[in-house]
Amino acid sequence: MRKLGYPGIDLSAAAAPRGAKPLTKYGALWENHSFAADLRAVPPPDEEFETTFLGGEYGALEGLIPLDHREPARWRFETLTALWPAAELAGLQDATKLVAVIVRPSGGARFAVLAALREWIDPPVAELDVWLDPAKITKAPEIVRAYRIAAEVARKLGTERAETFAPPHAAKPIKSLGF
Repeated sequence: MRKLGYPGIDLSAAAAPRGAKPLTKYGALWENHSFAADLRAVPPPDEEFETTFLGGEYGALEGLIPLDHREPARWRFETLTALWPAAELAGLQDATKLVAVIVRPSGGARFAVLAALREWIDPPVAELDVWLDPAKITKAPEIVRAYRIAAEVARKLGTERAETFAPPHAAKPIKSLGF
């Protein structure tokens, strides 16, 4: 898990010592895997799409959920876009290149891409979040479509590397793209 581009604590079941018991009686919360890619290896989108920029508008994401449920959706949005007061005070908005868009592909349902480039990390890496319609979140073709377009959005930030997080069911489609 990362916060503002820095690695954090890994609470995934895979990181637990052999024989360890869950900390809660409810079992695993939401398992996520990290994926990284050289954007030159990710194929470009094979369809036309339109984008609408989000000007800090969390409400525009209504009906979509982030594929990487590491934290509550609104908290994730505000963290990635650096809209919280402490980020403004620290000047993080000035040191973060952000593209937050609603995407409407010619042949599919709308989704959102948030791509943040933290300029203080060397080498620069775009952090990608993909928000999908709940009915599409387990469909491999929708995941592939979204990540091909997300990689294209990240290229617009001027970086060659990207990283993202996703649940295990999305691993195969994401890896097929070179992540």
